[in-house]
Amino acid sequence: MRVRKWLGLGSWTAAVLLRAGAAIGDGPTTRPAGTRWIRPRGQAGDLPIWGIAGGISVGLWHKDDLGRSDGPRGLLRIYTPYLDQHAGRIMNFIAVEPVVAGDRGLSEIEASDADHAPGKRMTALDRIDPAHVREEAGTPARGVIGHDRDVETLSLFIAVEPFKNGAHAFVKLSFRSDRPHEIELATYAAADSRPMDACVLTATMGNFARLRHLKLKDRTVDATEVFAHAKREFWDFFPWQEWPADQLMQTGDSVTISSTGDADPAEPSTTQPTAPPGWRYEGRQAVQTWTTPMRPGLRARVNGRTTFWGTQALIPGGAAYENFELMAPFIGGETYRFAINEVERP
Repeated sequence: MRVRKWLGLGSWTAAVLLRAGAAIGDGPTTRPAGTRWIRPRGQAGDLPIWGIAGGISVGLWHKDDLGRSDGPRGLLRIYTPYLDQHAGRIMNFIAVEPVVAGDRGLSEIEASDADHAPGKRMTALDRIDPAHVREEAGTPARGVIGHDRDVETLSLFIAVEPFKNGAHAFVKLSFRSDRPHEIELATYAAADSRPMDACVLTATMGNFARLRHLKLKDRTVDATEVFAHAKREFWDFFPWQEWPADQLMQTGDSVTISSTGDADPAEPSTTQPTAPPGWRYEGRQAVQTWTTPMRPGLRARVNGRTTFWGTQALIPGGAAYENFELMAPFIGGETYRFAINEVERP
């Protein structure tokens, strides 16, 4: 997270799941067919939110009828109401950050060419032509319902406005009925994009859940230890730390990195009154996980903070991870799965 000092959404978003879209079918979210999808109805004024009813959902930047926005543009919003969080509570954000000739673009920070305000425009599309990728406002796409054998799926494309470094990326977003707490993101380059070294998908708001415990292959690294002697740099972030793929957890041909927060981040002892209201965690403890196929050059990366973004308020318990990502040389269509699950109790 870089340009953010809010988290709570106004009461107008309390009906997010109701306004976002119609229920499709009558089955519970874990059934392979008849899944109730959250998606726009194809009408003006629909909220741009997609997902599984009772499971994870993803939204784009939007405004209410009074012109109030739901926060910074250029980010995917991740909602996890199954953790006992109120409707509209954002658990994390995902930014799209392509690298060209060593220059990393920032979808949340860079100004749009359309209005010169911060944040690249993101447009949801049911289908996309890499030769003619356009980012246009309008009624949000509904998403396409399909099947992978006996599993029902929902997919759509997110076109991202071109970056200053010449990158022009888009992302395919997919949900599976048998994985109600997970999303899959695949990165692509438009035909007019400059060659990308990497197209990073970074979860940007780890401080909200007090992410401190990063699980590697044979050990867990704590943020308070990783940054114990580090000096804060630009925007008060601690510098990036990284681990190569051979130090990460592996399952079959895939690599996984996961992080958890405090044992109970909602307890008063860890959510001090000094924390800004929007940064006071709500809900059950969760583990956040990235998974991607093993390939050369893959590595896990994190940075961290001791103060909440946009404030001087100290994060209860000390340093916590903020950005949390897997980074690899760009391969068009390569997938990254992001999951948020409740921590299992003994």
